[in-house]
Amino acid sequence: MHGAVRQQEEREKTISKLQGEIRRLEARLAAVGDRDTSPSQKKRLRTYYLNRLDVKSAMLAAVLDGKSPGAYPEYLGKEAKPMEKVQIDVKQLYGETAKLEKLEDYVTIAKELAGSGNDVVLTGQGPVWLYLAVAHALHGRARSLTYDSPVTGPLVIFDHNPF
Repeated sequence: MHGAVRQQEEREKTISKLQGEIRRLEARLAAVGDRDTSPSQKKRLRTYYLNRLDVKSAMLAAVLDGKSPGAYPEYLGKEAKPMEKVQIDVKQLYGETAKLEKLEDYVTIAKELAGSGNDVVLTGQGPVWLYLAVAHALHGRARSLTYDSPVTGPLVIFDHNPF
């Protein structure tokens, strides 16, 4: 009996956590229009949040059916999304002039655009401090990170792809 109570408590905790994550994603999705970024960056952010909402909602459906959150793919009605190549134009993160006091905002946007486990390419004009901060923030989040400019061409910063 004690094990069943513990399982029920864990299930309720997981449900509560997933519901909180879904609410936060919905709030972030609603706030995309308020961001000071290009329309293409906003579109990518919307797509990212919608994909995350699909996954979190499917995880919640699995738990509500008494299954593990890991059973979510069967609730998506589609296969898990493959890794993709994401290009981030650093200039689009800040607009006209980069401001050091907005660094956290720029990094947050870059992390949202990069997603998780994708191959990311940084390009465009930007101060060195911004490139360094974004590269540091994406380590452990992106599968690979490449810097690309007309002068250097593609330059791999890190690549954690085991193949």
